[in-house]
Amino acid sequence: MNILYAYIREAMTLEEPVRQSMDLPIPADLQDIHKRMKGAGKQLYVVGGAVRDVLLGKTPKDYDLATDAVPDKVIQILQSQGQLRLDLTGESFGVVRVKTRAGGEYEIATFREDIGKGRRPDSVKFTTIEDDVNRRDLTINALFYDMDTREVVDYVGGISDIENGVIKAVGDPAERFDEDPLRILRAVRFAGRMGSDLDPETKQAILNDNTLSEVSPERIRDEFIKGISSAKDVNHFLHLTKELGLFRQIFPGLDIKIMPASTSDPIAQIAAILSYNSKDAVSTVLKNMTYSNDEQKAIRFLLGFGTISKESAPSLKKDYNRFDIQLTTVKEYSRVMGAPSESIIQAFLKFADAPPAVNPKDLMAQGIKGPAIGKAMNDAEAEAYSTLVGEVRALIRSILNEELEHEQQQNNNREPDITPKSTIYCDMDGVLVDFETGAIELCSKILDGTVGADWVQNSKSMRRAIRNINDTSGPRWRPRTKKDLNLPFVRTLMYAAISFAPGAFFASLLPLDDGIGALWSYINNSGFDVKLLTAPINMRNGIDAPTAADGKKQWTTKWLSPVPSEVIVRSAKMKSEYAVTAGISNILIDDKASTISTWNAAGGLGILHETGKSVNTIKELALKGI
Repeated sequence: MNILYAYIREAMTLEEPVRQSMDLPIPADLQDIHKRMKGAGKQLYVVGGAVRDVLLGKTPKDYDLATDAVPDKVIQILQSQGQLRLDLTGESFGVVRVKTRAGGEYEIATFREDIGKGRRPDSVKFTTIEDDVNRRDLTINALFYDMDTREVVDYVGGISDIENGVIKAVGDPAERFDEDPLRILRAVRFAGRMGSDLDPETKQAILNDNTLSEVSPERIRDEFIKGISSAKDVNHFLHLTKELGLFRQIFPGLDIKIMPASTSDPIAQIAAILSYNSKDAVSTVLKNMTYSNDEQKAIRFLLGFGTISKESAPSLKKDYNRFDIQLTTVKEYSRVMGAPSESIIQAFLKFADAPPAVNPKDLMAQGIKGPAIGKAMNDAEAEAYSTLVGEVRALIRSILNEELEHEQQQNNNREPDITPKSTIYCDMDGVLVDFETGAIELCSKILDGTVGADWVQNSKSMRRAIRNINDTSGPRWRPRTKKDLNLPFVRTLMYAAISFAPGAFFASLLPLDDGIGALWSYINNSGFDVKLLTAPINMRNGIDAPTAADGKKQWTTKWLSPVPSEVIVRSAKMKSEYAVTAGISNILIDDKASTISTWNAAGGLGILHETGKSVNTIKELALKGI
């Protein structure tokens, strides 16, 4: 953490907290515990999930508590009058678990700082409420409730983040995630639960370093399943997980396909996103990621159901009748995959509930013996149900192929409504600006040690990236091409370095001659309004320096003539919001294929630009009548 940020954070901590009145229902047995603690001169707050849930309009399921009393004092106070059962297994970490006669169970944690990394720190240091706040993961989970004044106590802006639908790490997000990488998955889960996005700095910290190698496969599995089952919009949760590059650690080596529909049934949803992989590959990964046997069997069954054939029908029938596969899960899988759910389910139930097509005694009477009996029964089953299986298979095929192809064809055939009132939006990096050369030079100088020594000292992700680059490519290796910049460790180093001084970096970049010459001149003489639409790299917390937006605007003033009417700084994901305005389609020139694809899907006209080849972009614009 740099010195300025540390100073700002300390200053913020010393400020008086925001207090907001709120009626949080307190169970009678918890009121009794609070009365005892207060009578002994000690504070006791409700903290975390219960406070957050009431602010979100939900009923709290459990209550976590925080106190200024050390564990020995908590034990002394609560044992003095009996009637409570205490579990002291967490005492060394500052936690005392309490069970009441009314059936309530509470965890009372002493205000503390955690020493060490991970979910179970090496040790703890008992401290003040201000320091306790700063060890927590997200602002929405760092809220306290004063049971005496019936007020929420907010040191970190969690109330406003809930009101604005923002998921934000407490303090420096890179530090919070480095302390415990599981927090990455928790942040994504809460974004899905609230149907909101991550705070830009929190998101950038994950993009800079999303490594989950220190998180056990079991915890990764648990967080992902919770994310699906609790999401306000499951597809939002899935797309955010994909955007942050987390799927390759959640399901290593598997292809992910997010369908237009979604479900909060975890088994059906996981089967749907993995439906384009082989069953054997999926089974191996699920086993490695500690999915239970029942979960593995159910997902494998659904994948088989998705590609049902005459030959596989008998074994699917056996699996359905042998395994504990919920009918609702089968229905949800069918719905997500796009089928008319009831027709598929009714067909399959008829297939699965039917008696064997042939009696083994009849086969034995015909002189068939040994293994030949099993084969003959399978053949008879397959033939008996071939018509029914064909019907189901046709439906599934239409889900996986025809409907998706039809939808894609419709999107491709839709003509954007380009009028004289349309706007041309032009990207900067890779179109007008030589981002690649500047990024290569910056990374090389950092690896040489001639620039950014203080950045490296204050950034664990940069130190880790440099160490990994040296280990994998050697200490003399330096990036030379765009392909080199896209290597994971180099990309982490690049984004982390730029985040220390994004304004200065973007302002210093050189132009692409063909971009600011032929292309800029052409579009500014087209008769359309021209604006810049460019993605930022966010600045690290607590740094008082020009932002990416400041640097990009400075660059345009220096290099572009005429200066554009507006410079809009938005993430690549958000650019498509400008594809259509007031019913009029707009034009985007961008060098990122995925951005052009989402722009076109949103109803705009996207022109994919290849760096250094403005002549091709101009030809494409001319063909479109621009």
